Amino acid sequence: MKNLFLTLIILLSIGLVYTSCKKKVKGCTDSTSLNYNSEATEDDGTCEYYNGSQSQANSITGSTSGITEDMTIYTFVAGEGESDDLSNKTNSNDSTTIPSCASISLDSQGPNIWPKTLTIDFGTNGCECFDGKTRKGKIMAKFTGFWKTHSDGDSIIVTFDNYYIGDTMVTGTRYFWAEDYVTITGILKVGYKAENASLIYPNNGGTISWNVQGTYTITGLTTPTDISDDEMDLNLSGSITAINGDTYSVATTSDLITKIDCIDDCIFIGGTFEASSAVTSDTTFSYKGVSYSYNLKTTTTLSFDFGDGSDCDELFDVSTEVKVENLTNSSVLYDDTYTPVEYSCSALDSL
Repeated sequence: MKNLFLTLIILLSIGLVYTSCKKKVKGCTDSTSLNYNSEATEDDGTCEYYNGSQSQANSITGSTSGITEDMTIYTFVAGEGESDDLSNKTNSNDSTTIPSCASISLDSQGPNIWPKTLTIDFGTNGCECFDGKTRKGKIMAKFTGFWKTHSDGDSIIVTFDNYYIGDTMVTGTRYFWAEDYVTITGILKVGYKAENASLIYPNNGGTISWNVQGTYTITGLTTPTDISDDEMDLNLSGSITAINGDTYSVATTSDLITKIDCIDDCIFIGGTFEASSAVTSDTTFSYKGVSYSYNLKTTTTLSFDFGDGSDCDELFDVSTEVKVENLTNSSVLYDDTYTPVEYSCSALDSL
């Protein structure tokens, strides 16, 4: 018995010596964190967790204000050039979409004289438009030819002269061109490109910018006096830089649907798109006197779902996926999708 007791004491002593000699490694020991360290034996309180879903979603939804304004600009200029050669236009405002307080002029009246520029002048004091927003300054739409027939790549090129929505300045160049027009069905497909586009907010409120390209599919043109069947579906891809400076690659995963009847409720009532941003960083830690370096890539993808387009619904969902990859050894450290958050369409209206 005495020998057994001595043996236990010796074994316990050996264990204590071994434990006291083992080097502690400080780091994040939570495997659900973004910077989990599998080698760490003691948590040092440095664990990082993803909490940017809502702020990033707010940045993107605010940035889409610019793209929705481009749809309104198309409505203004294409509605005035409805006859293809603008032969129906005079230097007076007989528009059904542009308020009477704005003036419209055309620099050339001849049907075969190209290019010709249509100018919509909202004045310096501004005009309230059909969507309840006040616009001021000028929209200049240069028609290079019979744009609807897309002869030799003819298009509408839109630029601005001190053009504002409220106190927010709009800049850049927009291009529109007809890709296909079926007069019997009243379906028009229009190519769209925004180049170096931006919204500049007042009082140093920041700038959002975008470079995108896509296609509008417009239906309901055979019944111009009935707007209940007017629909514009948009697909696009490109990039958006939000006010916080983050740049996102954006692309529709199903066409975004706009109905004139629902314009007061939400600019988009259907469709889905994704916005993705990737950031790389170098992480270094030491273990047993050896320094280890890793190149990490964090990709955040926000998926927006506006529904199926059947209702004038003011709500949409945003889900977020965060993926952290170790580029050094091509491994995935973290990959999770967060519960969708519901937003109101008022979040889209940052103008």
